[in-house]
Amino acid sequence: MVCDAIKGWRVARNDTPRVHAVSFLPDCPEKYLASLSSRLRKNYRQSSKRMKDKMAIRDHVANVTDGPETFVHIAQMQAERMQHYGGDGTFEAWPGLKNFYLDLIPELVPRSMMLLIVKYGEGELICGQIGFRIGPRFYWHITGRSMRDDLKTLGVGSVAIIDCTKMLIESGVQVIEDGSGDHSYKDRLGSEMQGIRRLIFVRDAGASAIRSKILLLWMRVLQLVYYKIWYLEMAPRISRLIGRRQRPLLSAWIATRL
Repeated sequence: MVCDAIKGWRVARNDTPRVHAVSFLPDCPEKYLASLSSRLRKNYRQSSKRMKDKMAIRDHVANVTDGPETFVHIAQMQAERMQHYGGDGTFEAWPGLKNFYLDLIPELVPRSMMLLIVKYGEGELICGQIGFRIGPRFYWHITGRSMRDDLKTLGVGSVAIIDCTKMLIESGVQVIEDGSGDHSYKDRLGSEMQGIRRLIFVRDAGASAIRSKILLLWMRVLQLVYYKIWYLEMAPRISRLIGRRQRPLLSAWIATRL
């Protein structure tokens, strides 16, 4: 319709390259728990009881005073967990993102538009979630949890996500946007996978058409050669061999993320 209305333009991309997880929440935590599988509900109750028997548990939503320190701690836990599985933390991969988030905290935390939801065990932060809220929607971005050996068998991660979801429901959140990526734990926790539709319009005449073709080809090369082959496969192995942290994502790839 756009190309018919504005002559000289064409659709260069019209596809669904990725999926996005969305959770439509009921109006109370009890209904949310009832929507989960019986096995997951059982594991949640047992893990919650083990955690409380083992340590004093306290849930907390960071304020503007303790927000920066809490954010740094969650980011560090997420980085350690990703490195454990051979990857890189979000804030290590994306240049400047950590400082950007630190700048957002004093602006958005007091307005409850940026939430840092954490769980303490015996006074030590053991897991946390970072996300953004706009009205009845919550945009889940980062989850971090401690890699302590004594916590691995307690199911801290699943308990924290379910407890956080219950808290969001109680605060009036109706929809959780859980980001791109088809991960099995998202399905188990009630998320629906929706396609991310990509539409790219380009001029279809003169030098603009040539530049558009070159750019789209460059995007495909970066995605395949740099990101899929190098960044996801080869670079992590080399980093583990030489004992050095993987380099952040290239600005050129970030600029062509569409």
